Amino acid sequence: RLGKADIVSAGVPVRDANAVVGGVAVDYLVPRSVSQEARNIARSYNEYRQLAGMKQPIKNGYVLSLALITLVVVFSAMWLGIRQAKSITTPLQRLAEGTREVAHGNWRHRIELPADEDTAVLVRSFNQMTEDLEQINSELVERRTYVESVLANIAAGVASLDDSRSEEHTSEL
Repeated sequence: RLGKADIVSAGVPVRDANAVVGGVAVDYLVPRSVSQEARNIARSYNEYRQLAGMKQPIKNGYVLSLALITLVVVFSAMWLGIRQAKSITTPLQRLAEGTREVAHGNWRHRIELPADEDTAVLVRSFNQMTEDLEQINSELVERRTYVESVLANIAAGVASLDDSRSEEHTSEL
């Protein structure tokens, strides 16, 4: 029946004061299924201890991965925000520069259309306004030239009246 059982042996020294005077040995027959189960439990416990030691590095790996993903998302959001802000502010800066140009008398100043539809409407309106101002300015120059040539060829005096029909300026030629 020894083939179906394992022998477990244990020994303990017997001491007298400071010296070992003998020993006690015990043998016990344990069924093979019980000893196999004990070996399986011991192996599982050793595997658990090894995995428990790896718990913190695995946890750190997950934390590091999530931190990197978070950084990528935050920087991507910032980049997209800055890019969107530039797509709005750049055409507005060009409009401000164009307004200064028109204020200094550069009626031919035009701004190229941006890709963004919202600011493109504003730029189109600005370009149409400068075109209209250029046309009005050229008409005013023509009228002024005509009035100057008429006044230069008149041998008499010219009187101008305001809305209330009172005399503003009189000059004799």
